[in-house]
Amino acid sequence: MSLAPLYVTHVFRSLDPHSGGPLTYLEGLRAALDASAVRIQSGCVLACAPPAMISPLAHAGTAGRSDAANAMAFGRWLRRSLADCDLVHIHGPFGWQFLIAVLLCRQAGCPYVVSSHGLLSAWYLSQRRWLKSLYLLLAGPLLRRAAALVAMTEQEADFLRVLDPRLRVQVAMPGLPIAPLPAAPPAGALHILFVGRLSRVKGLPELLQALARLRAGGLDARLDIAGDTGRDYGPDRLRADIASLALGDSVTWHGFVQVPQRQLLLQRTHVFALPSYSENFSYVTAEALAAGVPAVVTDAVGMADLIRRYRCGSVIPVGNADALAQALAEYRDPGLRQDRARQARICAEQELSLAAMGRTMEALYKNCAQATPT
Repeated sequence: MSLAPLYVTHVFRSLDPHSGGPLTYLEGLRAALDASAVRIQSGCVLACAPPAMISPLAHAGTAGRSDAANAMAFGRWLRRSLADCDLVHIHGPFGWQFLIAVLLCRQAGCPYVVSSHGLLSAWYLSQRRWLKSLYLLLAGPLLRRAAALVAMTEQEADFLRVLDPRLRVQVAMPGLPIAPLPAAPPAGALHILFVGRLSRVKGLPELLQALARLRAGGLDARLDIAGDTGRDYGPDRLRADIASLALGDSVTWHGFVQVPQRQLLLQRTHVFALPSYSENFSYVTAEALAAGVPAVVTDAVGMADLIRRYRCGSVIPVGNADALAQALAEYRDPGLRQDRARQARICAEQELSLAAMGRTMEALYKNCAQATPT
């Protein structure tokens, strides 16, 4: 006897492919729940480019319209959708999508869950602190009424519980496809890969300084950078730092790359580096582990505890270029690389599979759909 479908509507502010996380999450979740009794649709306030990449997308804003006009259209769509919806999953605690979805859910008596996607981290809340504090004073009761506040890692969950012990925090780690392992990268120069926005919060200045230290110490190290431009550390600043550190022949910036191009870069990578100041999960780190590439991350990256537990990389303090250089230098040893690459794959298979994500999210949705709205 087949179970009755459970209908979950996902709402986002944006699903811009360049923003990474939300779109990657949605595509992974769609695949993870494909064989389950959960049916999902999604909508976002802002326009998507190109919307054909996103499936299933039931609503998107219109390019050229104001945010307010797109928000009104989004609200009309969501109000109609709630008639056939068992649960709403809101992505992000800030923005039109959160306020509109919560108010409509409360009017309709529909339960909702919220994913913070790192927007309630200590670093993010420290930016324009007074404005976010005021917002959370008003939005806090709405977050507390959520059937669940979904954290991607235990590290994120611990912070949210300290932030407000009244929040119903649940951990649901994302998953991703686990493809066959590629051949080991060739010997020779140590190839390091960074994927992310060109932004100070990602620790790019420290990574370049660490690379300069490695090369000054005689290690032939090369760095591939894949990522779009950020607000505070664009291409001009990147090129200036590369020139000032005399790294012109050892750094390649590829710009924004899609998943197939990232996989090609991972095939020639010995160690992945993400010295971020704030990262609630990091899909690109998960992709590296799944490809059998060990990772060097800071203790502000949500996957740091997982990397420690599986011994599939190195965890360093935030903002410490010397510690980063020392950690990367360890991977000149082929034996150590091989051992940690094997552990990286084990970690991905056991913790980051789509099957594990599907089981966790299906159980979470079923429990939350039965919750009585407060």
